[in-house]
Amino acid sequence: MPHPFSEKPEGKSNPSEQYLTNIEQKTYKNHDFQRGISRVFVFGAIIGVYQFFNEYEHFCWNIGIGSPCEYPDEYYYSGRLFLVLAISSIAYSIFQFTRREWRYATGLLVGLILSFVLFIISTAAVFFMK
Repeated sequence: MPHPFSEKPEGKSNPSEQYLTNIEQKTYKNHDFQRGISRVFVFGAIIGVYQFFNEYEHFCWNIGIGSPCEYPDEYYYSGRLFLVLAISSIAYSIFQFTRREWRYATGLLVGLILSFVLFIISTAAVFFMK
């Protein structure tokens, strides 16, 4: 049953947004994009920090001349974790696009791009440190 003062007919209102004022509704809509970015970027930042310390521990300069570097299996974990994050973020973003949550889905993709940039920076930073 809708609120007695609501102008929307029964079944047409979203209970979570029904009692919000116009300003609160605009704020609620604007936070969807930021929430999409932050949810992916938090995991991307954790993987980026892990990649930095992993690269710092197992750094080897190899340009294809001479003997190749021998990396342990743990070296590839951060790349695999980022690949899982990328695939799941893209799949969930597609799902959100089909639900017409454009802002949230775009935020997920932007968060993934920012996470990728952080991953590359954390890898390259060790090169400049050593």
